[in-house]
Amino acid sequence: MGGMRRFLALAALVGAILVHSSALAQVVTISVEDGLEVTPPAVQIDAGMTVTFTNDGLLVHNVVADDGVFESPLMAPGDSWSTVLDVPGTHAFHCMLHPGLMAGTITVR
Repeated sequence: MGGMRRFLALAALVGAILVHSSALAQVVTISVEDGLEVTPPAVQIDAGMTVTFTNDGLLVHNVVADDGVFESPLMAPGDSWSTVLDVPGTHAFHCMLHPGLMAGTITVR
């Protein structure tokens, strides 16, 4: 009987870890940096996932989709901004303060 309880407890723990891991996979983080780049510069996500942009630099930045799907406010150093993307396609984005230098793409499947 003790072996069965341990097995059920272990199975419940593994199940909880798998559920937690899949929930974490629903957020993609993109770093906006002072080297005038975004990391990673291109990501692919499923529709409905959250994309979080984090300003990891010392300058103010923002992110604006070229097609108007999203636009963040200005982000001070250390700030983050998130959006849920559910419009399929490839969405190019850039920093309005550093156009032509800071850019990337998000492909929504």
